[in-house]
Amino acid sequence: SKMELWIVNGMRYHYIDDVFFERLLLTIQVWANFVKNERTYIPVIEKFEVKHWVKQYFINSKNNVPQLMKNLYEELAEILHSIDELYVEIFVLQLTSYKKYGLAKVQIAEKTGSPKEDIELMTLSVVHQILDKVDAEPIRFPILAHLKSDVTEEKQLTFSASKTKSLLQKGYTIEQVAQQRRLKENTIYDHI
Repeated sequence: SKMELWIVNGMRYHYIDDVFFERLLLTIQVWANFVKNERTYIPVIEKFEVKHWVKQYFINSKNNVPQLMKNLYEELAEILHSIDELYVEIFVLQLTSYKKYGLAKVQIAEKTGSPKEDIELMTLSVVHQILDKVDAEPIRFPILAHLKSDVTEEKQLTFSASKTKSLLQKGYTIEQVAQQRRLKENTIYDHI
């Protein structure tokens, strides 16, 4: 059987990945409909925080949407070019544009014959690879960097990681934190 390789960095991008991907999906939909003068459509993302953020971004950028769309396409194309073709196809099938709604992961699983869980992991892998490139070179990918710009690191910390961070900030060593929390040192390293 073929071994799949998913490039994910859950500790680094937990929470950020969802918000980033949802902002990306909705921004593409809003911009694509705007340039076609379509004002009535069902937003692909219903979360208030994401809709509010995208609305503010749109208001601040609507005079430049055609150029921003072209730039976003170029940023994504540059990053996606280096990622496995099947993963990219699965990622792109989820995008919504003017009068074309992205597919749900269940639909993509049926279309590709892959299990839904694999679709989830492949999507996550692509999102994490995009975030890795954006983190490494934010100036090269300004639109993608903006989509994640104000998602705070604090929100992504799990309760357990927050406790670890607090103890480390108080001056405890990793060994002391591990002993006090009854965790392995590797777990403490995962938290940081």
